[in-house]
Amino acid sequence: MYKKNFKYFLIIIFFISFNSESFALNNHIIKSEYIMGTIYKIEVYDNDINKAEKSISLAFQEIRKCDKILSDYRKDSELSKVLEEASSHPVKVSDYFFEITKKSLYFSKITNGLFDITIQPLVDLWGFKNKEFKKPTDKQIKEIKKDIGYQNIILDDDNKTIFFKNSKLKLDFGAIGKGFAIEKAINVLKREGIKSAVVDAVSNQYYLGSPPNSKFWKVGIKSPRENNKIIKYIYVKDKTISTSGDYEQFFIENGIRYNHIIDPITGHPVKKIITSTVISDNSTDADAISTSILLLSKKELKSFIKKFPNTEISLVEN
Repeated sequence: MYKKNFKYFLIIIFFISFNSESFALNNHIIKSEYIMGTIYKIEVYDNDINKAEKSISLAFQEIRKCDKILSDYRKDSELSKVLEEASSHPVKVSDYFFEITKKSLYFSKITNGLFDITIQPLVDLWGFKNKEFKKPTDKQIKEIKKDIGYQNIILDDDNKTIFFKNSKLKLDFGAIGKGFAIEKAINVLKREGIKSAVVDAVSNQYYLGSPPNSKFWKVGIKSPRENNKIIKYIYVKDKTISTSGDYEQFFIENGIRYNHIIDPITGHPVKKIITSTVISDNSTDADAISTSILLLSKKELKSFIKKFPNTEISLVEN
């Protein structure tokens, strides 16, 4: 369902708002860890506390595994190895690395290159990685754009290898990685027999089943411009929610607001949409969709969203 002109959207999880690292009451356990540059919280309801504790531990192991694979801050990550070697020869990669890269390229193709995991050099140019914000010149943007482009990534399905056609290519899974990690964590909880849980990574969540004595999880929608103001509530079960927007990272120069969502075609931050909220079945898709929406025109959006029939989106336009 395509909705526009919603005034405010940002997800607030009321069931996992505790400040402590671990909380247990009446077979209800919540734990949190700082992984992949954000706080992950896992909340589980189960009559067997030992089972719940084990399931949460295994789910966090899965998220840490994703971090070890996808992090561009860790020198020991699989991504770091790929970045070092893939421009000289095809590099054999893990199933997870291959899966998320292939999914990323799928979104690149259906958005005509607007979703692009090679965008990092442009993001760096605007200063969002090192927090040294600056508006670059058109000449600088033009030069940097030579070193981006998903078409430079070559995947070999038979051998599970990746190769870069451009030696300066960089990969950044920030627009899809959290959703991917949540998907893997939820799969673990399901495998362990957990029926009621939430995995939350601040702007991305998955709601498994429903909480005790309720048919749905209750989720608050908050204004991206007004702190602590709840606009409405939604109710979900076995669904994922992902929110992307200009409120996450931005700077203001000469009265103009510049955010970290960069259009790879123009080399400039997007302006037309403040936030996009996606409700879907798959958290990896939802994460990528919420970013893609910010980059697409209205005409492109209508065609794009038809590819995801079980997905609902809501936009806040600038």
